[in-house]
Parts: sequence; C-alpha cells; structure tokens
Amino acid sequence: MSGMLVNKEVVPASAAAAHSGEYVTVANFVGNFELGRCLPLTKVNIAIGSSVDFSVFASMISRNADVHTTSSIFCAGNSSVSGCKTENHALITAYLMRDTIFHKTGILVSVVNFKICNLVCRVEFPYSVPKATRQGEPMPPTGGLRLSMLINDARVHPATVDSEVHYNPDVFLGLRWRVRLPHPDGSHNPHGQPVTFVLFERARGVATGLLAASDQHLANAFIGHLPSYERGNEYRDPTPDELEFEARIEKARARHKERGHKQTAVATAVSTAARALAPAPVRPASQFMASLFADPPHPPSSDPMFVWTGQALPDASQFTTDELALLEH
Repeated sequence: MSGMLVNKEVVPASAAAAHSGEYVTVANFVGNFELGRCLPLTKVNIAIGSSVDFSVFASMISRNADVHTTSSIFCAGNSSVSGCKTENHALITAYLMRDTIFHKTGILVSVVNFKICNLVCRVEFPYSVPKATRQGEPMPPTGGLRLSMLINDARVHPATVDSEVHYNPDVFLGLRWRVRLPHPDGSHNPHGQPVTFVLFERARGVATGLLAASDQHLANAFIGHLPSYERGNEYRDPTPDELEFEARIEKARARHKERGHKQTAVATAVSTAARALAPAPVRPASQFMASLFADPPHPPSSDPMFVWTGQALPDASQFTTDELALLEH
C-alpha cells in the first residue's frame, strides 16, 4: 500500500486524484567511452577545427552538426557524448568521432567500454501550467505545484524516507529532490536507482540519474503514486507555515524578475557603450572624394548655420584623422 504520512497517519494515495500516463520522458542520452590511447589535444583541435580554451577546460569540445550532438575529449582518451535521442544515436556519435579523428589526424583510435551513464528527462505533472511567456510572469490562481507542501511531505513519505530535499528560492527557484526510485507498487526500495528531480512551481522540471530507458517506468510510477499537490486542489489543506513559505516564494520570484530586468539593462548599457567607444570605420578615399562632390539635399531654410551655395560646406569635425590628412595633401 502506498500513501502519504501526515501527522503520523497514513493517507492512502487513492484519496488524491488518480493520474495515469507518461510523466517522465527521456530527452537526452549521455554516454561515456574510451578511445584506447592518449591524444595530443592541440593537434586534434587544430585538425578538427573547434575553438577551445584549454586554460578554462582541459578537454576538447566538438559539435557534430550532422547528428546534432556534442562530444568532449580529454587528453587521456576518455570521452563523452551528449545530446543524443537514443542509445544507438549515442553509439553512432562515438564511432563518428573515432572516424573523424583518424581521417583528420591519422591517429588510430577505437571505441572501448561504451556505456550510457545518464539520462536527462523532462518531468511534467498532469496539472502543469503553460510555460511563462516572459520572465517573472505571475502564477495562475489554480494549477501548478505547491512546493511548500511537497517539501514537508517529502521528508516523511514512506517511499522516500532517505530522500534529500534542497530548496532556497532566494538563490534558485527550482526544488532539488534526490530520491531512490521505489518499487513499481510505490513501496520503499533501499537499493533503488538514485534520481535527482528539479521541480518548479509550474509542475514541470528535469530528472537526471537514470541509467537505462527501461527505468523510465519506475520514475513514472513514482510520480503517479504521489498525491495531488495541485494549487487549489491539494489532497489536504496547507498549514499556516506552508502558506507563509508560499509568500516567501512570491517575494523571491519578484526579486528574480527585478534582477533579470537589471541584468538586461546592464547588458544593453554595456553593448551601447562598446559601440560608442569602438573606433569609427575608415572610409576608402574613393568614397570620401565621391561624398564631397555629391549633390547634397536642399537644406532647411530654418537652419542659420547652413550656407547654401549649391554645395554643402563640410564640417571638419565630421572627418576622420585619415581624411583630414588626405585633405592637407
């Protein structure tokens, strides 16, 4: 029997809204493999043509536009691939990297000990709300995930007695929940696969830690056995502490919105200043001479500083240094 422990009483999960379907879908396969030998990364980097700063990250990163994947290669020969949609896609990417290194550098390498080390999955609850169209968009009155209630229940849930919950809305608006996947019936499994969920108020999130696509049904069963945490349709009434925490989350969201606006304003100011401080482009002499003898438009009669003689009087302040030197000669 699966349920929720509240005030030392087990509330059956059937009392909550019954959900069925796919809650966790695989979005990205990450694989590790070895190339069987050490590699001169500088030579490989120049041959393949990828731009990498080895002082920042001691590996070469190559993006394959044909299969839309990313590969990381270390000098010891350890490599990884990401962005793959299936396990076969990841294996094909590894062999493509092997062939590319051989054809571009002549170094003979092989793919050894290939394995899938992580699955990045999308998580979507049945009561999720649409994604925000702009940063800081307020939550609707109903729908979405009541994180304050989930935090309190996660620590005492029978299926996740050894779970870890981390949530600080002032730093990050996502709740990090590390659990061991229970049995398909929802009971606790001390040897289950550890999975980390990052959940947001819109009842959407990300799950990492699965090692095989066959474990996806366990993650779906885990989400399906949870009671309803839908805002406005919770399986129980929120406590005063939980409502107070919700108000703190709202204030944190407002601060994140203000911070995002400030970052946008700073980025705009920096780009504007960079354009203003950039050196003026030097026009070729042919274009400069042509501009001197071009017929100017008729000036407005209200401008007293403009003398119309059939030819505009050029202002020396509009010339660059090279143009003034040309006029002196």
